[in-house]
Amino acid sequence: MKTAKKATKTVTKYVGGASYESYAAEETYEGLDQNDSRYLNDDVAEDHAIEYSKVYYVVVDDEGNPVQDADGNYQVTEEETSMKLTVDCDFLLDCDYDNEIWAYLADETTVDEQINVAGNLGWSTPAVESVGKERDSVVDGPGESGNGNSSYGTNTWFTSAVVNASTWNPYMTYRLGVVYAHQSIKNGLAGAYAPAMNTHRTPFGGRNFEYYSEDGFIGGKMGAAEVTALQESGIYVYIKHMAMNDNDTNRDGNITWFAEQAAREIYLKDYEICVKETYVVDDEEAGTGHFEDGENVLGIMASLNRDGISMFHVGLYRQILRDEWGYNGLVITDGVGPYPWVMSPGAGLFGGVEGQLGGSAVTAYYDYEGDATSTNYGKYLLRQTTKHMLYQTVKTGKLVRGVHNASTGGSLSGWKLIRLIADLLLGALMALFAVKDIILPIVHKDEFTVETEGNADSENKPMEF
Repeated sequence: MKTAKKATKTVTKYVGGASYESYAAEETYEGLDQNDSRYLNDDVAEDHAIEYSKVYYVVVDDEGNPVQDADGNYQVTEEETSMKLTVDCDFLLDCDYDNEIWAYLADETTVDEQINVAGNLGWSTPAVESVGKERDSVVDGPGESGNGNSSYGTNTWFTSAVVNASTWNPYMTYRLGVVYAHQSIKNGLAGAYAPAMNTHRTPFGGRNFEYYSEDGFIGGKMGAAEVTALQESGIYVYIKHMAMNDNDTNRDGNITWFAEQAAREIYLKDYEICVKETYVVDDEEAGTGHFEDGENVLGIMASLNRDGISMFHVGLYRQILRDEWGYNGLVITDGVGPYPWVMSPGAGLFGGVEGQLGGSAVTAYYDYEGDATSTNYGKYLLRQTTKHMLYQTVKTGKLVRGVHNASTGGSLSGWKLIRLIADLLLGALMALFAVKDIILPIVHKDEFTVETEGNADSENKPMEF
């Protein structure tokens, strides 16, 4: 008879309060050492060595148009041309994420800028001076642009997402997204923490009124249509709260248990559809449209609950969201402190939650978690955060330049210039009507009165103005 031998197994658990420092000796989720040379190169253009603080110009022809090679790639140079590579280069709107031009754009940023981006994504997207990106304002939703803040003036508080989804009419939520975007532009806002996308899992969910449905398919389709409209109109979106945010009271660090099959088939389905499908209007008069495969949402807000025991689940935010679904946008926290006992910036970076809505610099947490720039992987992740934000900045909407400049108090361009011209014209018209309908009649009345005092026949003469 054999005697059983006791075995000991150590299991690493990614729980709230863990720090980046505790991962520094581990392999990455890709199975590589954190100082592996792979992380010295770009995520897509793997033969592109990462650099910092570069200054690039776009190669242009005699007419000032950007030049492409035989493969359709735009050319850059360190020699000055008439077009510096910045977020304002219009040709970037037509460049997919796998185009190497995004690697060159990221190379222009500094380490300090990348740290600032990761730590200060609360209620705004921060300025990145090296590439001409200005600071933009982002405000909560999804009920109303400005979220009831009276400083933005009068806005529409829309019917709840549950009511909207009950119509089974994605064209309607598309039109709602257009209106929401226009009111955001009016308010000088560049983004919204909206729409809310979670699937109802319990009737006690504190945010159920913001979520479309108990059916992930319906919620995904309705949400994808609204997201399409908002982004086409130039407004950043952050669909939320990914994922399975079952309650609102005491939500920070609350543990949500679920099976992977149920998550994939139901609770993550709405997010998957928003990532993979875009809505196309067929006939505005008939109110019809259809869905097409293609990149859609470029902003996601994570949840404050723990999915299982992790607030920054590598399997969710990296393997499923990016590796399987092909997501190329930005992932930020919900309104977490950040607190070292809930989720610190470095730990979030490691798990895939890149930006802190709490608005604290990553460096403020080095005492808890060590310097994220101490490994190749840590620096790689900081760069990724900035690259994803810049991609979102450029690709969001046809009106991206005007809307975003309007929200910063910067130069008079785009929508801000149009509004200024409109205000001047309106003021001129008001002055014209005041002269014609108020001042001139008073003046002529006085003249007529003076003339009639010395002329008895004048009362029989017609008035001449």
